[in-house]
Amino acid sequence: MAYRGSSILDISSGELLDGATILVRGERIEAVLTPDDAIPAEALVQDTSGFYAVPGLIDVHQHYAVGPPVEFALMMANRAIYGGVTSARDMTGDTRIIAYLARQTLLGENGPPIYCSTDLAAHVAAQAHRAGVRFATGTDAWAPVDEEWPALLHELELLRDRAGMAPIDVLRAATVNAAEAIGRESEEGRLEAGKLANITFFSTDPLALDADFRTVVLTVKRGQQYWRENFVHVAPDTR
Repeated sequence: MAYRGSSILDISSGELLDGATILVRGERIEAVLTPDDAIPAEALVQDTSGFYAVPGLIDVHQHYAVGPPVEFALMMANRAIYGGVTSARDMTGDTRIIAYLARQTLLGENGPPIYCSTDLAAHVAAQAHRAGVRFATGTDAWAPVDEEWPALLHELELLRDRAGMAPIDVLRAATVNAAEAIGRESEEGRLEAGKLANITFFSTDPLALDADFRTVVLTVKRGQQYWRENFVHVAPDTR
């Protein structure tokens, strides 16, 4: 599959490669092609012109598996994958649910793969950032059950708007830094050959100072597509 025409973020340099193509074979990125590079004739082409491609977002501190019902965990996983989150680390919870979710998401079910393992907060984050501390995004919180976007997107906004982090540093916290935090830097966190094809596409520029992170239009997890327009949110009965 060739995702052609998007602006691809180089997470290291912070620069966008306009009109580029991400070539995916199976569950991995085969190459990132410039506009001058030829796309293999046998590749299926998905036009992503006008989109912005960043490495799949990662939440390093979640609690999907807090206990029954399992439908609650499935709702959170489904909301995450259609909101651009391609990986998450569950810090604690019902190990039976963690195992179930990990197995189902790796088999292709909706959701990011699960890897086991406020004002004051914004102030502390701002001070740490100015001191050169590297961040990895980890919400340790859920969005309300009737919310259609994952809590991670709200955290990105808080880091930018309340902690004063530049948009590129926010995106690094949610990609390359987060991948290193969960020991997955060899597999994800960057858009480059050999990495898993975990990609988040936005319809607006995520590097803009007023970027709307709730403009995810397509999530690719291990080569599988999750178009936002196909998202169906079903809030479980939590009574």
